[in-house]
Amino acid sequence: DRYKSPWTPLPPSDFRLLWDLYEAAEDLAFVQTLYRENGGKVDGLPYDVFGESPEVFRENVGSVIQEHGEVIELESINKEEWKLALLRSSSGESERTLWLDYDAGGGHGHQDAMNIGLFAYGLDLLPEMGYPPVQYGGWGSPRSRWYMMSAAHNTVVVDRANHAAGAGETAMWAKGHLVHGIRANAPAVNGGNRFERTVFLIDVSEDEFYVVDVFRVAGGKEHTKFVHSHFGELTLSGIDAKLAGEFGAQTQMRNMQLDLSAKPGWTGVWEIEDRYSLLPDDVNLGMRYTDLTKEAAAGTIEGWISYGGFNATEEDWIPRIIVQRTGEEGLTSTFVSVYEPFKGDAPERTIVRANVVDDAGNTLSDNHCALEIVHADGKRDIILLADPEQPGTLQTSTTPTLETDAEFAFIRLRADGVVDYGAFANGSRMKTGQFILGIDSETTFLETP
Repeated sequence: DRYKSPWTPLPPSDFRLLWDLYEAAEDLAFVQTLYRENGGKVDGLPYDVFGESPEVFRENVGSVIQEHGEVIELESINKEEWKLALLRSSSGESERTLWLDYDAGGGHGHQDAMNIGLFAYGLDLLPEMGYPPVQYGGWGSPRSRWYMMSAAHNTVVVDRANHAAGAGETAMWAKGHLVHGIRANAPAVNGGNRFERTVFLIDVSEDEFYVVDVFRVAGGKEHTKFVHSHFGELTLSGIDAKLAGEFGAQTQMRNMQLDLSAKPGWTGVWEIEDRYSLLPDDVNLGMRYTDLTKEAAAGTIEGWISYGGFNATEEDWIPRIIVQRTGEEGLTSTFVSVYEPFKGDAPERTIVRANVVDDAGNTLSDNHCALEIVHADGKRDIILLADPEQPGTLQTSTTPTLETDAEFAFIRLRADGVVDYGAFANGSRMKTGQFILGIDSETTFLETP
């Protein structure tokens, strides 16, 4: 009842609330949060005129911080009832979180199934559209509706239609030391057809990482993927995009430019603008996007946004990536991409999509995905993401090969070719050269120590 005090105009203390939450949940993050929000000190706590013994409160907070430190250490978590997964790695200044929202609709909900977001280096690099800008004519206005449309989000739309209301399910969960991933599917939002996204946050060092994104879709005649980042300039390389009309479908987008035969491996680089001055002056952020989707058109399109709050009408058009595949009714697509946020200069890294073959050496369908990523120091990552609807013993066309019966397999090789780390999910074994990692029966996730 101390938080409700209807007889006084004085607000309750958020600091005491956080402490009570800590005592109830035994979660250190609540104390570390209240300490951080007080400027990294205990002075003045708990800012509660009704609080009992402020001195004891400050001593308790100080003791927790002294014993456990002030840096918030958060693990990856999958809120399956909320249909929201957060993939986290590292902490402090290098903290990063990749999230996946795998439902659509509901009260105050957006039609945004399989939408992803990314927070890293102190900025929201794959931002959610947020609350609809009702100041432009109310809830039913075109610009307010735009914020709730599927095409406004970092996801895929089928035949330019909004997702139906529906919830997805987790089909893979990998919570490791270097790899953090999820696969979720939500056919209910796509007329019962396949609508499945796999994302992995993969650490390179304490300060560097990348994201692998594989999106499998079926049904309809046109599949369109959208990607937008923070404010900033977007430069494409490896494609020749030309004006291609308008996307339409009552969206708030303009200036669509496409290369109708984009070759896999093209890139887009955002030069991030810190418009709100959230970062130190000497920090320059960017993000490189590499697309490895086969037989697709690709380019850019601008999306309308409003910023500055509900009482403001500041607006802008931000650059977005668009990747589009078309075909006959019943089209199937596998969108494959890698995101590389960075500080300063873009990392020297080579990303190649390899083939996936069966034990007889036959190249398998595009629904399977293999990647080889070579880092500046000579380390190599080999990744296999098998189509879960076509299981079996598979291997990559890389040298060395990576062989597995798992849905996901990852190997990191040092510059001298020695295996440094391995992991797999939804399988029983993986092998490369003389290195074997396995278990007697299928397991959800296994990694080297």
